[in-house]
Amino acid sequence: MSGFNKSNSDWTGISPNPRGVPNPTRKATANSTSPFQYSRRYLDWNRATFEFHAAGKQVDESGLSTTAEITKYRDQLQLSRVYGCTPRDFCITCAPFNSSNSIFSLLSQALAEVVVNETRKDIPRYVIANTGGIRLDMYKGPFTYDDFFTIMPSRNSLLYIPEVACGKAATLLDELNNGGAGQEHKPIPFQFDLCVDPIVAPLMTRDASNYVHAFKAVTRRQVVDLVPGYTTIDDFGSDGDDTTHSQIPYHNLPQFYQGAGGFGAEGCTSVADVVFVDL
Repeated sequence: MSGFNKSNSDWTGISPNPRGVPNPTRKATANSTSPFQYSRRYLDWNRATFEFHAAGKQVDESGLSTTAEITKYRDQLQLSRVYGCTPRDFCITCAPFNSSNSIFSLLSQALAEVVVNETRKDIPRYVIANTGGIRLDMYKGPFTYDDFFTIMPSRNSLLYIPEVACGKAATLLDELNNGGAGQEHKPIPFQFDLCVDPIVAPLMTRDASNYVHAFKAVTRRQVVDLVPGYTTIDDFGSDGDDTTHSQIPYHNLPQFYQGAGGFGAEGCTSVADVVFVDL
């Protein structure tokens, strides 16, 4: 996830460096006459990266105390409460929109089946939502209360327009996506390094030795088996990531998606309610 705003640690070096620190060797441009040279690094924001680059003891009483305090409040909020199990990974952009591995195919089904006004359940409905409201992929494994907030952090209200003629209701999604309200957008792929299946246990109970790296230096942190992750490309090229990731497939998204519920085999024949998120 390097190069992702507020989710990684960026480091820039400008020569000359302090004694004992290797000097950068790259000019700003190929024909630059400036005496300064540069280097940069995008570090994944996780414990493995920090332990690799840090010197000295990384676990102490103050850190364990902070972990215990965080765990206490997580327990109070029941953030680790398991609501179910995700059978496989569902992603935002790594699979074609509305394909079987797209999170939006799952959410479209959920909108159709779950969003029901009991006083109007006999009237078919189109439920339209914004793809930008989904912030993280859903990973195979336990689905916790915490996951509700990380995947869809905004608390939205639903409004509806009653009994819209089928000729308009059935085409509204395409009109939104193809019109001014539906400019195709490209969210940055966001993947966790070294964590695919979520671990429900508190951090302090995990095997810390799995995260310890024997070699600490100013060199890049590399892993033998590359994990999928964001690959940074800047004006210097694509060699700035501290940890090399394998490329993640990327597919563009429309602005809106929908679930269609309460329709028979013949589809929309008269009128339908149009339900939408009040942003």
